[in-house]
Amino acid sequence: MAKFLPQLPSEDFRFAVEVRNGRWLRQALVDLLREHGVALVLNNYYTMPDLGEMRQRMDPITGDFLYLRFLGDRKRMDEHVEGLISRGEKQRHWDKLVWDRGVETGRWAQQVREMMEPEPEREVFAFFNNDYAGYAPDSLGIFARAWKED
Repeated sequence: MAKFLPQLPSEDFRFAVEVRNGRWLRQALVDLLREHGVALVLNNYYTMPDLGEMRQRMDPITGDFLYLRFLGDRKRMDEHVEGLISRGEKQRHWDKLVWDRGVETGRWAQQVREMMEPEPEREVFAFFNNDYAGYAPDSLGIFARAWKED
């Protein structure tokens, strides 16, 4: 990555790097990304440490924006939704929330707001997929409401 990042057309674009293995989250990676102004993707994924734990170990802000990804565990979600459908508790895939992750999502919103305090104008991009809680648009709605709370 040290050879790749300097080649990015950073004057025209902004970049983010996502890792999905918590063992990759080392200070050396964060320093390298920060040196090149590349954002570290902050992801809520079952193989990654919680944002609070990550913040205790390092400052995860490495670029001029934050990119959040709420991914969930596809295999567990698929099994859960298939079970709901087979028991007649749900008609179709990806049409409503099936797991309540409101508390967790609210914690993330609060922590990101805290991270933003030194630079409140910093842009935040948040991505949710259906595997996070069963229906990405409603998951995003929960995050947006939590974001607006004081």
